[in-house]
Amino acid sequence: MGIKLDANNERCYHNEDALSLALYTYFFFSTMLFGCFILGPSESCSFNTTHHNNLIVASVLMHVGLFFASWRAVDLLEYDGEIYYLLVFSQFLYGSFCASSSTEILLMITGALESFWEPVKEEPEGDGFKIECKVCYLGYSKQRVPKLLKDCGHTVCEDCAGRILQKQWYKTDLSCPFCQTKTFVNWSTKNLITNYEVLNLVMKMKRRKF
Repeated sequence: MGIKLDANNERCYHNEDALSLALYTYFFFSTMLFGCFILGPSESCSFNTTHHNNLIVASVLMHVGLFFASWRAVDLLEYDGEIYYLLVFSQFLYGSFCASSSTEILLMITGALESFWEPVKEEPEGDGFKIECKVCYLGYSKQRVPKLLKDCGHTVCEDCAGRILQKQWYKTDLSCPFCQTKTFVNWSTKNLITNYEVLNLVMKMKRRKF
């Protein structure tokens, strides 16, 4: 009888370890998907769900079905009240994250993601050599101000710096498009230093043309 009890206890411990591992894995992937697709930057794109309502409904129903199936699985394990309610709450919470994230992934795959980047307007330039931004290849000017990334020394125009910052998840630092060094900008490219050496050289070259 004692051997049978030990075997049951050992089986119970194995079940708890497997369940804990499954919950931690579920938590990790759910929060990762939630962070990437829900909390990520939304300034440069949006979802047009006009022709994707059926897909959204199907995704929601699928996750509701999975939730009730997992709920039934917890019932079969016959856990005590406190652990039982904790497991059900965890499944509901993480299932909501996963449902939101996976629905957005399906919308992206089916072409519902739309970008609203404004096209770069090229300014008229004179003939000859020009000092230009190496991201958009447009010449610097008083309207397209060269900004210095002080932590690496590279220079980009303010427009490109703004577009790069919009694409980033964390907007306190700007990653250099050339070397990936991060420069602190505190959520705004206005805090970047203007490269007056480059700007003055551009203005001198323009004055020589006239």
